[in-house]
Amino acid sequence: MITGLSEVLGDKREVLKEKTEEEMVMRNRTSIRQVLGSVVAMGAIGFAIGVPSPASALEFGYGDLAFIMWGGNNERYEHFGIDSATRLEGTEVFGSVVSDSELELLREGATLGVRWGLYGTTPDGSHLYVTTQAREITEHIRNNVFGTPQATERFLFWGSSHIPYVTGTRQSGDPDNRLADNPFILPAANRHSWTSDLGRDRAPNLGGNLPFRSDGGLNQTLRIFKIAADGSDFPDIQIVGVAELREGSAHLIITPNNARSPEPIPVPAAAVLFGSGLIGLAGMARRAMTR
Repeated sequence: MITGLSEVLGDKREVLKEKTEEEMVMRNRTSIRQVLGSVVAMGAIGFAIGVPSPASALEFGYGDLAFIMWGGNNERYEHFGIDSATRLEGTEVFGSVVSDSELELLREGATLGVRWGLYGTTPDGSHLYVTTQAREITEHIRNNVFGTPQATERFLFWGSSHIPYVTGTRQSGDPDNRLADNPFILPAANRHSWTSDLGRDRAPNLGGNLPFRSDGGLNQTLRIFKIAADGSDFPDIQIVGVAELREGSAHLIITPNNARSPEPIPVPAAAVLFGSGLIGLAGMARRAMTR
C-alpha cells in the first residue's frame, strides 16, 4: 500500500514537472479582475466586522469616472455615477461645482496649490480614461504608455479596496440608490487616501506607470486621453475631450469631443422683414437730411 502511494505521489510530481513556463507565468500573474475579486472578498469580511462593505460604499470600479482633488491636508473624491466614464464619449457637456467650504479645506497645507484630475475605465476595463497636461499625443507618450495596465490596476484597486472602507454606506431608502458621502473629503494623512496609496510625488502619473502628468491646477485645461490597457508595447491612444476647473466658482467643465455645438436659433421671417423695413427707413431719412 505504501508502494502504491509512492507511485501516486511520483506520478503527481511528474505532472507538476511537465507544466510549461507559460502556464506558471499565467498562474502567478494577477489580473485586474483577480485583484477586484479579492477586494469583494475583503468587503464581505469587512461587513462582518462592522466596516462598510465595498458593495455599498462609495467606490470606483469598472466604467466609473472619478474626479479627484488633492495637494494639501485634505483630498476630495467625487463619483459621477455608475458607468459614468462613457459620458466622456457622449454628446453632452457635464461637470461639477466644488463648494467654497470644500475649496477652503483643500487649500489648507497646499503649498504648491490644489491639484486635480479625472480617472476612469470603460465598463469592460479594456481602456483607461485619464486627464493629461500634454497638448497632443507625442512620440514619447506613444512609446512609453505600455504601463497602462498597471496604471489601470492601481486606480481600480485604490477605488475598489481602499476608499470603500472610509466613505460610509449608501443612503437607506434612496430610490435612486445614490452613493452616500459623495463627494467625500478625506484627510490626506489617512492610509487609504489617494496620495497615501500612490505616493504624493507619484500620484500624478498613477504610481509611476504613465509617461505624463495627469493632474492640473485651478484654471488649467487638461486633455482627456483614452488608452488601451491591453499590455501591448504601443497601445492605441486617443484624445476624447477636454476638462477645465475654473477657480472663481471652482466649476469643473468636461467637454467631450462629440459634444454638440449649440444649434443656431432660426430667425423668423417677420423679424427679417421688420429689420429690412428699419434699414429702408434709415436710408430714406438719410437722403432727406442730405437735401
